[in-house]
Formats: sequence, C-alpha cells, structure tokens
Amino acid sequence: MIRQVFPDSNIAKRFKAGATKTTCIINRALAPHIKSEICKVMRDNPYTLAIDGSNDSGLKKMNPLAITIFDINRSEVSTTFLGMGTTTGIDAGKASTIFEAMDSCLKEHDIPWKNCVGVSLGNCSVNMGKKNSVSTLLQTVAPACYINGCLCHLIHNTAQKASHDFAKATGFHIEDFLVDVFFWFDKSTKRKNELDDFCSFCEVEYRPLLKHVSTRWLSLQQAVDRCLLQFRALRSYFSSEDLRHPRFLRLQKYFENDMTEVFLLFYQSVLPLFTTTNLLLQRDDPAIHLVHESLTELIRKLLLKFVNVTSIQHDGIDAETHLDCQLPEKELFIGYTTKAKINKLEHDGATTKTFTKEFVHFSKVLSKRPKQHFH
Repeated sequence: MIRQVFPDSNIAKRFKAGATKTTCIINRALAPHIKSEICKVMRDNPYTLAIDGSNDSGLKKMNPLAITIFDINRSEVSTTFLGMGTTTGIDAGKASTIFEAMDSCLKEHDIPWKNCVGVSLGNCSVNMGKKNSVSTLLQTVAPACYINGCLCHLIHNTAQKASHDFAKATGFHIEDFLVDVFFWFDKSTKRKNELDDFCSFCEVEYRPLLKHVSTRWLSLQQAVDRCLLQFRALRSYFSSEDLRHPRFLRLQKYFENDMTEVFLLFYQSVLPLFTTTNLLLQRDDPAIHLVHESLTELIRKLLLKFVNVTSIQHDGIDAETHLDCQLPEKELFIGYTTKAKINKLEHDGATTKTFTKEFVHFSKVLSKRPKQHFH
C-alpha cells in the first residue's frame, strides 16, 4: 500500500514490513495521531455519541462509543470509534457503571460534555428508563443534549410484538415456522436433494432456504419470500413423507393447513413497510432529518390498512382506531395476493378461516407503539 500511495518515492519502494511491524505502526503511531486530531475537534465543536452494549456472555462487558463530528478538513459529517467503554464486575451492566465508563472515556481525552448535542442509546430500561438510567445520568451532565433510543430497534420490536399477538390469536407463529423449516433441511444433503426432486416435480426452481434470526427482523422478509417461492414443493414434501420427528410433525401440520400460505402471503404484504423504513434509517449518510417524515409515513401507511381515509385526513397519524373509524371487513387491506388466495380457496370449496379481528389487532399494535415513542 505504501508503494502505491507514494509511487515516486525511492524510500517507499524499498519499504518492507511484516504483520508485527505493520500492526505496531497502525496501533502505536497512526491511531494515536488520528484520535488526537478527532479529540481536538470535539473539544471546541459539537459532537454526538452513540453507544451499544455487548451481550453478557463473559466477565467483561463492552460498551463501544462511536462519535459523529463535522470534519472540517473533508467538509463532511464523519463517524469514528472513540473507545471501548469496558465494564467489569457484578455491576457491569448497571446504568451507573456504563455511564462512568462513558464519562471516563471523555475525561481521558479532555472532551467536555457541554459540546455533546445528542446521544443514541439502545431501548432497554437500563439506557432509556425514567429513573436511574443512563439517559437520566446524561441529563445531569448535559441537560441540553438530545437523547434518543434506537429507532431501528423500535421498529423491529413493534413488528415482533404484533407478530407474537397475531400468533396467539391465529396459532401461526411466523418465526417458529421459518426456523423449523430452515433447520429441518439445514444439515441434511439427503433432505435437500429430496426437496430438489419435489421442486422439479412442481416445476419450481430449487433454492436454499434462508435462516431467519429472531434479533434481526430484516431477515424475516427474505426468509418468507424464499419459502413462498417453493411453497408447493415444500407442501408436497411434507405431505409425502412419513416421519415421527417432532419438528417434522409440526411442519407437516402447518403445511396441511390451507391458511399457512395465506398467513405467509399476509406477512409478505406487510413486511416491506418495516424493511424499507429500517434500511432508510440504517444508511451510511446522515438520516436525522428523515426520521420525522419516515416514521410519520410508516404510521400513516399502517393506519390506511384498516382505518377509513376520512379519519386519517382529519386527524393524521393521531386518527382514532376504534370500531367506528375502521374500514368494513371487505375493504381491509390484507394484501392483493393474500385476498386473491382466500378467494381461490373459497372458490375451490376449501374451508377458510377469517382473521379480521386478528388483522385489526395486528395493525393497531403496529401503528400504536411507534406513535407512543414518536410523541
């Protein structure tokens, strides 16, 4: 790299360094210089902090601090790592201990709290609680600082809460279903090849099933889409095999139920609302100016699924969601493909189970929780 950066330098051409020397140069020479320049900017200019804690899986808990400043030299907003904020002991996860680690990191570099204009924290009670939390401790040293929880986690938790309530009412737990499907085929070449044969028989292309991670709601849409692409083949597979494994029996019961595909199609119709907003807020460019508009639009689109337009036009995102303001059952927007599938099943004489009440409750939770945080 040195030779490429300085192609006209004879010294650079002769420069050689192994892993140990290169590591030492980066950690002992470049890093301290770069950090000192960043700290100089933070001492005299506004900055924001973001902190997130590691899982409690070891003796030490890491609380890395990332700072955002306006880089005058590059004329752009830049984000960089400031310190690890490590905490130890039985109180490592307490708000006072985490705040002390943050405070020590700033004091080590003589950075004043008065220049901090914003702090981003996780949404747990340790961070955002009304009493004895990191946010309340921050207000004592930086009363003018704007403190906000993670909006991406808020969106994720909202969708997950609505999904859990939907599962209790309908008996269809989307996350459990997708996890079971993935792990049934994951470690077996034999089962994958059997599914490939069923895909050929059903004239659909075989594609590996995707793993959904419960802490990452963004993976849910991709897993649902992949499952629906091969739904006919999967249903044929589980109806043709005769095994007594508990996971197989659970999946066989799911695929015997005509409503399983309906529920998957329903999720396919609603998930893009969350993934689009989530990805917008996770982009590399500064997005603070988009938060208000994006959350307002998310809530509005959720309300439009079950609340009449007149109420939304009159009250905006504060529109009432009680029965008098709701759309008639036939006008509820559950997704075009979802409604088409229900109509086809009814036309074919299959017994379909309406989920109007469950859908309305699902939509209420989705629109209510972010609105509470929003205000």
